[in-house]
Amino acid sequence: MTEGTVGKDLDDLGEDYYVTLHREVKTAMGNRATITRNGKRFGRPPKFSPDVAVKVVKHLANGGLMIDVAKELKTPPSQIWEWEQRYAIFAEAVARARHRGAYAMLEEAHRIADEVVNLEPKIASAVVQRQRLRVDTRLRLAGIFNPALSEKHGPNVNVSGDSV
Repeated sequence: MTEGTVGKDLDDLGEDYYVTLHREVKTAMGNRATITRNGKRFGRPPKFSPDVAVKVVKHLANGGLMIDVAKELKTPPSQIWEWEQRYAIFAEAVARARHRGAYAMLEEAHRIADEVVNLEPKIASAVVQRQRLRVDTRLRLAGIFNPALSEKHGPNVNVSGDSV
C-alpha cells in the first residue's frame, strides 16, 4: 500500500480506508479479471474483486474469523490465503484488520465473562467451564493476532502460558 493512503494508523480505519483499499486492489489486479483470446473473453471470472477484499477486511477488523468470511463467500479459506500471497496490498490490509480485530475479540471476551448465568447447580459448573473456554480462546486468538496486547494488557493475554 502506498504511504499516506491505506497505510494509516489502525485507529483511522473508517470508510475512507475501505474506499482507498477498494481503489488500490482494483489497480493491483490490473487486467487479470479480463482474460482474452482473439479479442474474446473466456474462462470463469475470478471470485476476487475489490468488493470481496473490502468485505474480508471489514469482517476481520470486527473480530471475525477467516473461516466464517470464507463460508459467507462460498470459497475455501485457502483461496483467501492465496489471494493474500498474490496481492501484497490485500495481505497488508488483512494484517491490519486482524490486528484491529484483536481488540474486538478482547471486548467480546469481556462481555462473555460478564454474562450472568442463573442455572441449577447440576449444570452450572459445565456452563462456567464453557464460558471460561470461550473467554480463553478469544484471549489467545487476540494475543496471536496482536502480540502487543500481551504487553499492554498483562499476562492474561498470553499465547504461551496459562490464561484466565
